[in-house]
Amino acid sequence: MSYPPQPPQGGQPGDPYGRQGAGHPPSGPYPGVQQQGGFGGPPPPGAFGGPPQGGFGGPPPQGPPRKKSRAGLVIGLVIGAVVLVAAVIGGVAVWFMTSNADANGGAGFQGGRPASAFPRSYDSMWFDDAPFTVAGMEGSGMGARTEPGGSSGSLSMDFDGGSVVCSWTLQVAEADGNLYRADATPDGENEGCPQIGSITFQDYSGSGIHIYVGPAPGQETDYIDSY
Repeated sequence: MSYPPQPPQGGQPGDPYGRQGAGHPPSGPYPGVQQQGGFGGPPPPGAFGGPPQGGFGGPPPQGPPRKKSRAGLVIGLVIGAVVLVAAVIGGVAVWFMTSNADANGGAGFQGGRPASAFPRSYDSMWFDDAPFTVAGMEGSGMGARTEPGGSSGSLSMDFDGGSVVCSWTLQVAEADGNLYRADATPDGENEGCPQIGSITFQDYSGSGIHIYVGPAPGQETDYIDSY
């Protein structure tokens, strides 16, 4: 029995010499020229021969730089301003409390050197119609006079809406630094008036005068005025 001729091993039909891949047309539009970037080949280069931009796994092009937020700066400035305002308020409160520490009652004169005259810096007269309390009685007005550089003075106070007027003669007696004390002697019987036997004038930081009264030396705890 005869058989038709067989192609050589490893060849392709139509290739009488057994070459591999015979019978397939060459790739690319032109014979003998390899096509770029087609089906498994490398991608075409980018502009000016560089690598492709953003393709085939490369990093995407970066946009403009991100602007920094100003929120943290604004919050910091606000907090700083709040702290500064709180410090100023606290300082003013401390100053006010210190300068008026005895406005609701002094500790009384605790003794000092004998004094023969009031300071020349004292005003000759103090008036006030602000309410005050002396020995439990509500006062509605007062006036105090000292002789600048002198030894005498006077004190008057109104009680019961002005229906009771009380007055005393003052004589300087002692001093302790910027605190001066004078003895107070009633003018007449002073019926319906509180018992007052001593008065103190306290210069606070050169800004004014605190005035206190009491029944005896060392007991000047009732505040009546400040200037």
